[in-house]
Parts: sequence; C-alpha cells; structure tokens
Amino acid sequence: MKTLLTSVFLLFSVLVFGQSAPLAQQEDKALQDYFTANNIKAKPLASGVYMVVQKPGSGPHIHKRQGVTMFYTGKLLDGTTFDANVGKEPLKVHAGLGEVIKGMDIALLEMKYGSKVTIYIPSGVGYGAKAVDGIPANSILVFEIEIIGVL
Repeated sequence: MKTLLTSVFLLFSVLVFGQSAPLAQQEDKALQDYFTANNIKAKPLASGVYMVVQKPGSGPHIHKRQGVTMFYTGKLLDGTTFDANVGKEPLKVHAGLGEVIKGMDIALLEMKYGSKVTIYIPSGVGYGAKAVDGIPANSILVFEIEIIGVL
C-alpha cells in the first residue's frame, strides 16, 4: 500500500507541481529516514506533506476560505530557523487560497481551532527550485504551527 501511495504522490508531484520524480523520491526518503532516526510518527497528507499533531484542537476542521490566525516557526530539516512570528503579531490568512505556500495550505485544512502541529513540506509544495530569503533551493521545510484564532 505504501508503494502505491508513493507512486501516486510522485506522479501527482510531476503533473501538478513540476517536481521531478527523482527529487520527490529523494525528499520522501530523506523524510522517512529523518522520521526513523528521530522516532517521529508523522501522518501523511496530500502532496507529500506530513503532519505530527502535538495538540489536536477542537471544533470542526478549518475550511477553504476561512480566516485563521496563527503563530509559526519555519525551519529547515537541519533545524536552522528561517522565519518565526512567535511572540510577535500573529499571521492572518485565509486557508486554501494560496496566501501561504501550498504545503502549509494543505496542512491548515487538516487543523482545528487550538491545533498545534509540526508539518514537513517537500520542496514541490514549498518554495521549489528557487532560493528564497536564505532558504536554499529544493529545501524540505519544517513548520511548527499553532492556530490561535478562527474567523
């Protein structure tokens, strides 16, 4: 079953996001190795995104177009922090509308008010093949997200 899911993910990545199958495979293997080495049990979501729930939250799942406020910390897989708003102004976005990177939008639609999660985003639904503000091209991203408001 895992092989079938991986094959579907790879085909989807190439068709929708233009990410090459070898890169998607390499990133998925890197994530699987990281999870194993760190004893992480991550839930697979769409497009190769993985989620670990620290706090499930309450109420219904966030839906597309719904406004949310959140705190987040963005890191590279090696632990280097590249952005954070914890202790600052919360980020306000509308879920599923492309106001954040695709991988984060995918995760937001799986969350509820009060949820606290860690998500792992492959480059195909992150920043892709371009380097952005200190984030190297083709980087796997790790975000810690806490939903503090649902509008």
